[in-house]
Amino acid sequence: MTDNSSSETPMLNPKKRPLDNTEHIHSYAMKNRDPYGWVIGLVVLFSRIMTSGPVYWADGPAHIRAIQSHVYIIEPPGYWLLNRSASLFSHAAAGLHILNWSFSALGVATFYLVAKRIVSRRVARLGTAVYAAVFYIWFSGGVHSSYASQIFFPVLMFYFFLRYRESSRLAHLIGASVAFAVGAGFRPSDGAFLLPLFVYFVVRYAPWRQLACSFALVFVICMGWLVPTYCAYSRASAGGVGKAVSYVPHIMTVASVLHNGVTRQSMANVARYWVPLIAAFWPISYALMCSLKRIKEERTFWLWLWIVPGSLFFNLIYISDATYLNFLTAAIVLLVLIVLDGKWQAVPLLATCLVFNMLLFLFFVPLPSRKFPVEIFDAYVGRYTLYGIRHQWWPNLGVLMSQGK
Repeated sequence: MTDNSSSETPMLNPKKRPLDNTEHIHSYAMKNRDPYGWVIGLVVLFSRIMTSGPVYWADGPAHIRAIQSHVYIIEPPGYWLLNRSASLFSHAAAGLHILNWSFSALGVATFYLVAKRIVSRRVARLGTAVYAAVFYIWFSGGVHSSYASQIFFPVLMFYFFLRYRESSRLAHLIGASVAFAVGAGFRPSDGAFLLPLFVYFVVRYAPWRQLACSFALVFVICMGWLVPTYCAYSRASAGGVGKAVSYVPHIMTVASVLHNGVTRQSMANVARYWVPLIAAFWPISYALMCSLKRIKEERTFWLWLWIVPGSLFFNLIYISDATYLNFLTAAIVLLVLIVLDGKWQAVPLLATCLVFNMLLFLFFVPLPSRKFPVEIFDAYVGRYTLYGIRHQWWPNLGVLMSQGK
């Protein structure tokens, strides 16, 4: 079986010519339609419904209060678009659940559409199952928050990127622009992290008329949620927008290794990034590192550009929860699939990753130990499981350490 991702030739005019060998990829995709994407999407929808819990004890109550009071914002960046969308349902909590179930199912189905365009069908199917089963991805679909939106919109944007490189059609560039702008509305910080990839792609590959159309559309859509967010903050508190803006410097410095140096808090911040990723992807981590050797290949470069800006922010500035990693998880899995495609190791490694994440999410229980590594695992991994949802279990590492003294 050939590896379509490993042989890409430079192009003389990237704004005009489609990706090398895309005629074959497009023909393969069109002639080999299969229902797997929608079947696994339905499986994901059912699994999220069955593993959802009561109102999410972190920011769930704040979202519900904002919806019920018609304020539609919580702490910055507000999440106006999420809360306003959930308000369209008769019950706020149910609205948030329905949105997140839908984002999870659609995100996984769209991931399959992406994967089967760049790797073999067998690897694409198994990789899609891995993406659906990543423990913090699964957790996000069952709680009342904004995280699940990033299971869907970044993948949809990338899907339209691939389609645009195959066809150079404006409709596909518009699709990518809408996906980026709406996804940024649901989680503005993740929109900022994806901005370098979006700008790079549009500037490099789109003719100037299409570029102008894309940027104008993004501007209009973003104004559609930025202006209501601004107005909501102006009405919601005595400090207005100024009070909301003052929250940003606090977040940027409270755990930053750049601001505070190497402290326990900044190291804990770094651990909140690495520990969940290692727990989720340890069976396929070597394949991910091998993808760096292909950084000059077009699609591989796009995927690393998807990952790196947010990862730098999380490590150097701030990350609160493993679910912040949602927006870059699809890129990690796709990089691994590109490396493993056509290799005998693909099935055992991906199957191991799939089974481990499923067992971790469904059957994790806290270990009866006060050892520091166990406390780290509980705080940064274990709480993003079905046990955490059902028992509203939210261990804090600082509290655990103080209790162990």
